[in-house]
Amino acid sequence: TVIENGDAEAIAGWLAVRLGGQGGAITIPGGSTPFPILAALIARGGIDWHRWEVWPNDDRIVPEDHAASNTGKIRALLEPAGARIV
Repeated sequence: TVIENGDAEAIAGWLAVRLGGQGGAITIPGGSTPFPILAALIARGGIDWHRWEVWPNDDRIVPEDHAASNTGKIRALLEPAGARIV
């Protein structure tokens, strides 16, 4: 699906429909792009994150507490919501 000129809210809305009543595993890419979308997705609610396993796709080899670690940032956002970060 292509969301032309989609901002974080539009993409979060699309994802919320697909993830809302589900569970399973997803991967989240590195870089800065996913973070506004994740923030909008969490703010919108409606996803039972306890049912999701999240696989960060971060190619940086730094400790998770390093500022450049997307895995650490994903963990900080989604673990409190209940997701399992692997």
